[in-house]
Amino acid sequence: MHHSFQLASILDAANVTRVLELLRTVPGIRGVHAPAGGAHVEIAFDDSLTSVHHLGKVLEENGYTPVTQRSQTCCGGCGGH
Repeated sequence: MHHSFQLASILDAANVTRVLELLRTVPGIRGVHAPAGGAHVEIAFDDSLTSVHHLGKVLEENGYTPVTQRSQTCCGGCGGH
């Protein structure tokens, strides 16, 4: 599954490194992309091992507040849960 989180703040290079390292520790993560100077994180993951909701919580608990969520495999009607 692929999912993109829009964050409340822009990521500088140090925060990009921190987000990448943080998300890569979550079981089921296949890839993470977060450009410096951007405010979004794109994640490829195995949805049998983690969920959009869990990934959003991981980001938020570490100071990266998601403001919107987009998934390529759902309509978004559940709000990412």
